[in-house]
Amino acid sequence: MKPSSNSNRRDIITAGFASETESQDDHGRVPSPASFSASDRQFSHVEQYTANAMACQFELLLNLHEYKNASDVALKSFALIDAFEDQMSIYRDHSEISQINRNAFHEFVAVESRLYGLLELAIGICKATGGAFDITSGTLSETWGFSRRQGSIPTDAEIQNALEMTGSNWIQLQTVNQSIRFARQGMKLNPGGIGKGFAVDHAVALIIENGIDNFVVHAGQSSVVARGECRSRNSHPASLGWKIGLSHPTTPGRRLAEICLVNTALGTSGTQRQGFYHRGKRYGHIIDPRTGYPVDHCLSATVICPSAARADALATAFFVMTPDQVRDFCDRHSDVSTILLLPGNTDGEIRIESFNADELAIEYFIK
Repeated sequence: MKPSSNSNRRDIITAGFASETESQDDHGRVPSPASFSASDRQFSHVEQYTANAMACQFELLLNLHEYKNASDVALKSFALIDAFEDQMSIYRDHSEISQINRNAFHEFVAVESRLYGLLELAIGICKATGGAFDITSGTLSETWGFSRRQGSIPTDAEIQNALEMTGSNWIQLQTVNQSIRFARQGMKLNPGGIGKGFAVDHAVALIIENGIDNFVVHAGQSSVVARGECRSRNSHPASLGWKIGLSHPTTPGRRLAEICLVNTALGTSGTQRQGFYHRGKRYGHIIDPRTGYPVDHCLSATVICPSAARADALATAFFVMTPDQVRDFCDRHSDVSTILLLPGNTDGEIRIESFNADELAIEYFIK
């Protein structure tokens, strides 16, 4: 099926079988090897609508033939995601984010209400994680060449210069007129670590408003929201939730675990698909905004919580934080569950640490 001409470049594919695909995303959050894919058995009887946006593939999965308005709702949701991409992309000069980056040091810049809410959320998560997630880390990514996919080692002076332009504490927000100003020249917002989840959350709200309550939406297989239940022909009575596969972080095509998502969101961060080697050492694209250097102590971080935007940002933060810091955060936030995949004591060994995950339905395929 193809949309009408007023849907621009959008091609939406409808299928009775959802396949496992590995999407790549260069919008600041490259899907890690811990990205998510549907269980083959369960997802053999779903409708699948796909569209490309934010340099990755978005998918809407629904029970086959359950909703007559599925294709219309898919078009609406993908059009909404398109609008958010046009608003948030740092690669489009006309985007609202690009205009903020150019002008916010010189004056307060008015911000559209939904984007203003995203900025408030991002700043709140920055404070809650001690700066491990920071939406102002765009200059650091540029300094290391990751924003251009041309990684290189910067000098200590270059890193220090980028750090001086990094920090959500230098953002000034005016709630009354919803505007933003930078207190440091050279600062740049980069919503790549939270933008896909933000778009997914709003698409989910639109889908629910249109009377659909059993579905999965994912972006690049690294940001997922599940609602209702999957009703496979082989399931009687219908089982709760949707089973989402957690891929092995270092072995493509191998599944590490399966998680049953019930009315919740899931986000993951990892660096296996974007990085570079220098003198035998690998540098991944996730940078600790507090130090200015890439992180190498984690393979992937997965977060399950009510909001996809929050899950995205926390997954990035938890990848940067130590396991003890993640544990302390989860102790203070009972609605956040986490799975960390860490290097083991021997080459190729994976150590799994999870927090607040006892109540989740998780089946691990490795010990």
